[in-house]
Amino acid sequence: MTTTRLLRRALSAALLSCLATAAVAQNIRHGDFGAFPAASTYSGPVRLPDFKGRDRDWNDYRTRIREGMKGGANFAGKLAVITFGCGTGCRGVAVGDVSTGRVHQFPLGGENNMYLELRYSPNSRLIVAYWEDGDRCMRENLEWTGSGFRQFGGKDIGASEVCSKIAMAD
Repeated sequence: MTTTRLLRRALSAALLSCLATAAVAQNIRHGDFGAFPAASTYSGPVRLPDFKGRDRDWNDYRTRIREGMKGGANFAGKLAVITFGCGTGCRGVAVGDVSTGRVHQFPLGGENNMYLELRYSPNSRLIVAYWEDGDRCMRENLEWTGSGFRQFGGKDIGASEVCSKIAMAD
């Protein structure tokens, strides 16, 4: 085979791989948020955490959490999803109830879920999470139950490039 022919085949394969990755990213990034409606929408004053008492485990992140909660609910009608960096590719997540001030632990994040991306809606109890695990892109659904998260539908959705495409789609 000639060098030109080999180069054409390599470029064609690379292009097809990019197109397939983009198609997968387009098809998977939308969760069925409407299937998990919030029970209600809180419209009262924002209550902040008690970092000296009940929420003292979150004291190291108090500024970021307070600022995130002051913006009001952005998930499940009364919760604020707050993300913060913890190093290169590392993201921590706290979930604050703006009606009570209580901070809840999110089950994903840190070094176990590198390059974590979350998709959620103010009026839905569903979060769709994407993260890189080595050279693979993982997806998992998390449903807010009223006191914590139920994880389901976790799967490998392709090469890590799929996660990169999802992150860039915002």
